[in-house]
Amino acid sequence: MKALIIVLVVSVGMHFGLAAAAEANSPLVGTWRLVSYTDTPQSGEPIHAFGIHPTGQFIFTADGHVSISIMRNPPDTDAPSIDRNPDACFPAWYCAYFGTYKVDYGLNTWVTHVLGGNIPSYIGTDQPRKFVLRKNQLIINDTYRESGKTVRAERVLVREGSAERADPRQLPTQSEWLAIVQERLAGLKGDKATWRRHISEGCVWVGPAAKVARFPEVLAQQVDAGIQGEILDLSVDDHGDSVVLTYILREQVPQEGGAKIVRLRRMDTYTRLSGDWRLISVAELVVNPDRKRAQLDPRLLDEYTGIYENVLNGKKLRTRIWREGSKLMSQTEGQEPEELIPESNTVFFQASTPEEGSPDNLFVRDAKGHTIAWIYKDAGVEFRADKVR
Repeated sequence: MKALIIVLVVSVGMHFGLAAAAEANSPLVGTWRLVSYTDTPQSGEPIHAFGIHPTGQFIFTADGHVSISIMRNPPDTDAPSIDRNPDACFPAWYCAYFGTYKVDYGLNTWVTHVLGGNIPSYIGTDQPRKFVLRKNQLIINDTYRESGKTVRAERVLVREGSAERADPRQLPTQSEWLAIVQERLAGLKGDKATWRRHISEGCVWVGPAAKVARFPEVLAQQVDAGIQGEILDLSVDDHGDSVVLTYILREQVPQEGGAKIVRLRRMDTYTRLSGDWRLISVAELVVNPDRKRAQLDPRLLDEYTGIYENVLNGKKLRTRIWREGSKLMSQTEGQEPEELIPESNTVFFQASTPEEGSPDNLFVRDAKGHTIAWIYKDAGVEFRADKVR
């Protein structure tokens, strides 16, 4: 089972030794019961690696020790009990480790120094976890990369002995926010009472054409056009009594001869009004169709590999471009690697922004056909980097 481990296998430059400092005053102290374990890939559906209702327990002691256990519900006892992957659990349906812990409240992070467990790669490492406490609710949120996509991880626990969601002011989980947005969108199909329940009367919409509309105007325009919507790539950013949601709304719009697919990138802002969450603003833009990939001989890509350099604000900045099999990869200093997809022999686009109108990556040749520069072009602005080797 790699899902648990991929989440946040990060080693940090801290080591708390075999005995962590006392955490007697830490609000983490106690026993926490796992109620939700979800990984949501970019533009994908939530994955419940340990089942919809996982079994798990996190125990934090006042003297700085921690024990973490997570089990699939129901357990997959027929799964192989051996996995050569050092990031895997043995068996795959049960993951556990223990050690000492330290809390950094400035970063909302605890770090476990792992002393033992059934995850070989964890033993002897420091494992950080970002968390948010909502009275009797502990929420662990973070992201990681897998297969070129960003995956958002969310684990929700409640303090043992308390009723789940006992406090109505607790922040909804990511899956609950998904249900809230789905219900609100369903209200646009004629159920105005449901729709109004979600919306603040001061709500403002900014549409694709930069038009600004307010509550009465949008309410009057509601028409059930038979549109089917799907929410993808939902991200939740908590700001206390305000929450920002970003997601892709993929709509199937009925047309003569079949449905047309329209993708909208939306940003919804909710705030807590009189104890209830209400939508106060919406901004959306149309996501253009994806660009078409050209089929190139991988050997042609070798001509573009090398180190490119430009100067920004008086400082040299280098970008490395290399080939991995049939893929052309690039990485600018301080940034993540990015695949460049060919649209023609000399024009490429980034895998993370494949839609039409996205930035171009252009390769420049001299009179002899040698590659001499790479140009990043976005919204008509060009940044040229010369090939230095």
